[in-house]
Amino acid sequence: MSLPSTLRRHRLAFVTGLAAFAIAAVGLWPAERGFSLTFFDVGQGDGMHLRSESFDLIVDGGPSPRFVHQVASRLPATDRTLELVVLTHPDFDHLRGLLSLFD
Repeated sequence: MSLPSTLRRHRLAFVTGLAAFAIAAVGLWPAERGFSLTFFDVGQGDGMHLRSESFDLIVDGGPSPRFVHQVASRLPATDRTLELVVLTHPDFDHLRGLLSLFD
């Protein structure tokens, strides 16, 4: 059974905040203050990209390989690396888009 959309988004926001806190706690978060947060429409699952000037964090990837193209459109051509990829749980609707990142 799938969780309601608002509950999934709240869970995603919580996991994102937790991941950002963990990164900051170990000193990996860059000193830049500006960042962007993008939630992707990936169908049934979730997909999120948090970007600062030199740091990219992906949380979940949705059920479709199109997630790769959505993330690529947010990355500059000179920086195609992701510093951290988080999978909240291994259900197919969160995992498949992440698997296509490695192709």
